[in-house]
Amino acid sequence: MVMARASGLVAAGVLAWSATAIAQDCIATVQPDIAWGARPDDSSHPQATLKIMSRLVCRGCQPEVSMLLTAGPASPRMPLGDRTGMDWARAVYADPGSREGLLQSVLRSELSSSPGCRLEGGVTGVAEIGNLGMVGTAIRAACAQNTVTLSGEFYSGYDGACLYQVQVVWGPANTELSPQARETVRKLLRSVRVGR
Repeated sequence: MVMARASGLVAAGVLAWSATAIAQDCIATVQPDIAWGARPDDSSHPQATLKIMSRLVCRGCQPEVSMLLTAGPASPRMPLGDRTGMDWARAVYADPGSREGLLQSVLRSELSSSPGCRLEGGVTGVAEIGNLGMVGTAIRAACAQNTVTLSGEFYSGYDGACLYQVQVVWGPANTELSPQARETVRKLLRSVRVGR
């Protein structure tokens, strides 16, 4: 299934920028409340640059909502790599070339893990997730002859050495999250922490 309940998104985001990454201990954590449960790892990506830190599913959300938190070393040639955190996120968002590069990287990565799907999306802005500024990207995917539609929000951040990504996916439905589900997601995102 496209976006594999967020598992197929491990390589999404700015991964295209991190192919020659140096070894780093990149860590990301999340403190879910009772609304979230652990989701079993339904696929492995041994060559993925970003390591899965946490995979969760919202127990009472309709449509189903999943969250995937990943972290990994950034390339020494990271675009705008002289900036970090919120400064990096704002610079990526402000620069049309960087913004488009990030979007294309997310779309390309997701398409490679979801062959046969149609993807569309856009960079939505800058957000503070946990303790790091991140660039937001929204994606919609139609798969299986347009019978399955999923939506997602992807947040990519950089701290000078590591890349972090938070991926929230919901569906199957071509709909926005309900106010209750949106608040459940916001509460979870506030509990994310990144660092080395």
